[in-house]
Amino acid sequence: MIRKRPDSAKDRDKRKTAPPRSLVGEVEPLALGASGLVVGVGKKRFAIAAAAPGDHVRIRPRPLPPEARRAVMSGELPLAERLAVETPGPQRVLAPCSLLSRCGGCALQELAYPAQVTGKEQALKALLLGLEVETKVVEATVVHPLSRPYGYRTKLTMSAGGKAGSLRFGFYARGNFEPLGAEGCPVQHPLTLATLAQVRQVLDGFRVAPSLREERDGWLHGMAIRVEPENTSAELTLVGRDAVLPRGEALTKALGALPLLESVYLSVNPKRSSYLLGDEFLHLAGGRRMRFSMGGQKLSLSPGSFLQTCHEGGERLVERVLALLPERIETLVDLYGGVGIFARASAERWQRATVVESSPYAIADLQRAIQRKQAPKLDVVEGRVEENLDAVLKPSPEVVIVDPPRRGCHSKVINALCKARPSVLVYVACGADSFTRDAKMLMAKGYTLDHVEGVDMFPHTTHLEIVARFRDA
Repeated sequence: MIRKRPDSAKDRDKRKTAPPRSLVGEVEPLALGASGLVVGVGKKRFAIAAAAPGDHVRIRPRPLPPEARRAVMSGELPLAERLAVETPGPQRVLAPCSLLSRCGGCALQELAYPAQVTGKEQALKALLLGLEVETKVVEATVVHPLSRPYGYRTKLTMSAGGKAGSLRFGFYARGNFEPLGAEGCPVQHPLTLATLAQVRQVLDGFRVAPSLREERDGWLHGMAIRVEPENTSAELTLVGRDAVLPRGEALTKALGALPLLESVYLSVNPKRSSYLLGDEFLHLAGGRRMRFSMGGQKLSLSPGSFLQTCHEGGERLVERVLALLPERIETLVDLYGGVGIFARASAERWQRATVVESSPYAIADLQRAIQRKQAPKLDVVEGRVEENLDAVLKPSPEVVIVDPPRRGCHSKVINALCKARPSVLVYVACGADSFTRDAKMLMAKGYTLDHVEGVDMFPHTTHLEIVARFRDA
């Protein structure tokens, strides 16, 4: 019998520091809502930032600290770095962005856009088959593409890096909090990038210093920009460590003089974190609200009010929701309703409508619009949906629209809806997993899922807006 010599401490240290060996595997079809793509190597599976399904790629497993693992890929699969494409897949194209593998924001940019839409449609149909939806519903399911898969994002949120006098704005790199310079990001609308360039020039001129994550040095965490393509105007929100603006009034005046900016705000966040914005917005210059249009509605919004990140996608989403509503509605309830876009766009159909929303900014903007007769007269309920169910579901409404955040509806909401039994329930979902969970609950309690479609709000990602209609069986 040959006995193996015990490893020395030196041998163990060498193994710890040696780079993981590279592996070759095939990129699997996209999964809705996943944070990247999956490479199968035998029985093992690894998550990578970007590729085209069908590629055979060489990867290197990439261990990350727990915080980075959760932030980038939710800790679901071991992470890997893509080293090379050994054999390209049949739908691979040349991507315009050189930061794909480092940024992780556009997992599918190397896949031809028609193939992206087809892949999402197939994934959505597979989801419905798992729910045992009727075959005719699955076969009729489609995904609506955008007319232009680049330059579509009308909202930009970027962190600040670089140094005073030479700032750099971008997105956090995979595995750390140092922003990658992405001032030319190809999915951003040209107006957002033009506004970014103007603002950066002013900030550099005033030598505004970026903040550092673990230190108190610097002030600027980053900025958020929203633009309205129809009137070529922009809203700017600076995000700073405190409310003391560097060079105060002079900087405010310089920003307010920029030709594209309609309003300028400051959001204070004491700590730099993966979530950029703070809880409050301080008005600095220009109008207190920015003018937008969506779904045929003229909106006047403060920076805390939600608006879809993609203008064209938002327009298509409103269109598809309206297509699933009855032509005549006695009572409509719009849960997680924001500024009431769905209720406002369908005003000619209902006799009475109620919007429920927890954001005080959205509620204030909606109430102001009603008072000024810029929105139809409807009931407005401020607060968390699950805490206001008795007030809005008794007596039972005829139609309910549900547009929850990515985590989906609270179980109390689903139970209350099944008890109230509206005849039509239109569910707008931005999270495939949460939609699957909520749909199972609704169907288990007697609702029939009779129509589903998708809106490709975010090309080059695995995300998909799902619009579904449930009927009381």
